[in-house]
Amino acid sequence: MFVMKHLFCVLGILTLAIFVFGPISVSAQTVDTAEQARIQELQAIVVQLLRLVAELQQRLLVVQQQAQMPAVLACGQAKITWTGVSGATDYVLYRNGVEVYNGKNLEFLDKGLMPGVTYAYTVRAKNAGGLGPVSPVQTITIPPQCPPAIPNIWTQEGTVCGGTVQVFWGRVQGADFYEVFRGNARVFSGNTTSYIDRGLVSGNSYAYKVRAGNSGGLGQFSQETSVKASVVCPPAAPKVPTVKDPVSDSVAREGMFDIAIHGVPSGATAQSGGGEVDILGFLVSAKRSPIVIGRVDVEFSDRPWLFLSSVEIRDGGRTLSKIEVVQDSFVKVGDSAYRLRFSNFALEIPEGGSKTVTVRVVAQANLLLVQPRALIVSIPTNGVFGKDEAGVTHEGPNEQKAPAFTKTFFVKRP
Repeated sequence: MFVMKHLFCVLGILTLAIFVFGPISVSAQTVDTAEQARIQELQAIVVQLLRLVAELQQRLLVVQQQAQMPAVLACGQAKITWTGVSGATDYVLYRNGVEVYNGKNLEFLDKGLMPGVTYAYTVRAKNAGGLGPVSPVQTITIPPQCPPAIPNIWTQEGTVCGGTVQVFWGRVQGADFYEVFRGNARVFSGNTTSYIDRGLVSGNSYAYKVRAGNSGGLGQFSQETSVKASVVCPPAAPKVPTVKDPVSDSVAREGMFDIAIHGVPSGATAQSGGGEVDILGFLVSAKRSPIVIGRVDVEFSDRPWLFLSSVEIRDGGRTLSKIEVVQDSFVKVGDSAYRLRFSNFALEIPEGGSKTVTVRVVAQANLLLVQPRALIVSIPTNGVFGKDEAGVTHEGPNEQKAPAFTKTFFVKRP
């Protein structure tokens, strides 16, 4: 509007000049020197006015083009966290000096921000005595893209028996990764569009939801959907029975061996620079004879040497074997499966007794991860090896039970 008013004003002045003074070209034979100077002065004014008109027209064109551009969505997000202060009961968060949060939490997800814009945040603690001093300023520039849209989700009972569920979702444009939640617990984070949740109680119903994310933030959750976990697996076929003469029976006895998933749930998190974290546990039992466990195989997904510095197996609070991992520590056994073998130990399970064995990891220091990385750990078929008193070999879990010996865990930077 400002540009158009100026344009009309200049055009009016130009028209008036031409109307009052008539044509600018005048013969030198009919006017004196003073009149010629006046005409030349008017000609210079007209030239300047014409230039101004051209400039104003150009500005008007730019304004019209900008008016036709689509509006930028205020879709940016920023997650702000702060440390607690002794004696504080509440905290007040300010964005560019304006209060945006007042409460007891130590974090806040600020939404509705403009992509590409820089915002400044400060926080103050308060109690019955009033507000404390303002914290130092922390700025963030919002990424120039919006969080992804809501994925479509569907579920079905797992095709593998023994308490599994399959979760599927549609790919969302602009999404870099997806997160799956069982209830309020995140059980998966990655860039695939399906997930198998294992180790569930057969026949129980579980609720799932999924959301997409990218550098612009996390999108909204999908609608929650419920599904029952797959049925209990039938028992394995017994081994060939052993028939012995009781008179000539040896003093050494053959035992019975059993292994079951136990303890650590999915979702454990190993933090870069943090301590040891248990990610999987199983219970080994012996009957009729003591059994000595002398080998355990552990498999990981997604090049574990990039994220882990050490892996160990433990008997309660005692370390049985520990490996400081490098790439050569692992043997690739599938498209994305890498096996780590522990065989430099001997764990005796007493007759009629049992022991819990856990897998513990330490994350690499200084991990450069934008989002927590999900990895899968498992005990493969016949991954636990032992011998009884008579020297008979025992292995487990069997092929039908092995899918239950799988957990998801996460590695992240502080």
